[in-house]
Amino acid sequence: MNGRGSKQSSLVSLLVRVGLVALAILPLAVGSLWIYSSSSRAFQLQHEIRIAQNGRNDVMRLFLAMEDAVRGFAATDDPFFAEVYHRNHVAFTALARTSAAELDGLDGRQHAPQLIADEVRTYRRWTEAVGSPIVDGHRRGPQAAGLLRNPDTELAARMAADDHRLGTLLNDVASASDVQRQTLLRQILLGTVLAAAALLATLLEARAAAARRELRQTVLYDEERRVTTLLQTALIPDQLPPIAGVDLSAIYVPAALERQVGGDWYEALELRDGRIFLLVGDVAGHGLDAAVIMNRARQAILGAAIRADDPASILSTANRLLTSQSAGMVTAVCCVFDPGRMQLVYATAGHPPPIVAAGSGACAMRYGGAPLGVVDDPELSSFERALDRGSVVVLYTDGAIEDELDALRGESMLVAAAKQHRDATDPAAAIFDSLFGQSRPRDDVAILTMRV
Repeated sequence: MNGRGSKQSSLVSLLVRVGLVALAILPLAVGSLWIYSSSSRAFQLQHEIRIAQNGRNDVMRLFLAMEDAVRGFAATDDPFFAEVYHRNHVAFTALARTSAAELDGLDGRQHAPQLIADEVRTYRRWTEAVGSPIVDGHRRGPQAAGLLRNPDTELAARMAADDHRLGTLLNDVASASDVQRQTLLRQILLGTVLAAAALLATLLEARAAAARRELRQTVLYDEERRVTTLLQTALIPDQLPPIAGVDLSAIYVPAALERQVGGDWYEALELRDGRIFLLVGDVAGHGLDAAVIMNRARQAILGAAIRADDPASILSTANRLLTSQSAGMVTAVCCVFDPGRMQLVYATAGHPPPIVAAGSGACAMRYGGAPLGVVDDPELSSFERALDRGSVVVLYTDGAIEDELDALRGESMLVAAAKQHRDATDPAAAIFDSLFGQSRPRDDVAILTMRV
């Protein structure tokens, strides 16, 4: 009898231990399954948002391309801009329909398809009020400036509002995932009475916190990459054109802080008469608004360069358009090089001067002139400099000389770097590396060089 009771007692004890182990493992198993399921849903939703976000960015870039074409046509009456406008006009409807389909899967959360619908309505109003009257009606001068002025504010506001709504959508996804994980964790803690289960719950909480941090970091990284890629691909040339007689090189590096990405840009092209046109500019401010103004200023100066020969006249013509649109303050340096006469003519508007490295030395050139977009008729002058074979002209934005908050010291360092790397294969990249090494600048930096 005693032996049978002992066996029964041992069996009960074993069952109790098995039950306790099962009770301790159950919260871990349930929590692990939930975290896996929740994380999969969160990352799948994030993937869908990223696809829809890229589609919306394509619509925005196409919209900007049509606006550029209209401004170019208003400034030059060149049929090329009209062809670009009509081609993009046909493509816009199909692209908007595709983007709306991509956003349809997100409906019910933040009414994401409304973003595309808003873009289409804005586009139609803009086409009827601005695009078609200018391109098809051949309106120019004050009439075109009047048509362009008012819709710009609405367009910029729409772009900024849509960008904010997309960011809010991503944050809501991360917050919803946090709330679900916290709810399950409280249920596990309330249902667990054993110390082992409490320990497992603590481990689950740490694991969930790590997953949340990883999700936030992924969202922030994607947002940074999206904004930076959008600015660089839409507004910075992919490559410089090959031009006989000169070697061109350029580099653009955004600021170390993603939200400090600003409005620096550069351009280089060969004019119809064989002269070479160089341009570097900077817009006051940062963010999407600065990018829109930068694109507007660049098109204004390029349009003026088609009609005017003198750099000071080019900047003055562009200034009249920018001040009529209240575009904000823009600085720029504009150069025209005649390879036949080996003569460089340049003008600056509130911008640091060009640097010329020739022979055994290098120096900053004379300069002067108020920024564009501030006053109606700024005093702008052109300067000339004869160049020898092997000379290197360096144009840059203020981020290259103001990283240490000492512009004079920064200019001296840049002059020394231009002299040192005059014969480098890629002078622009070599000068940047000499100034910053492996660090990222605190402000945007654009450097453009031309070696004769």
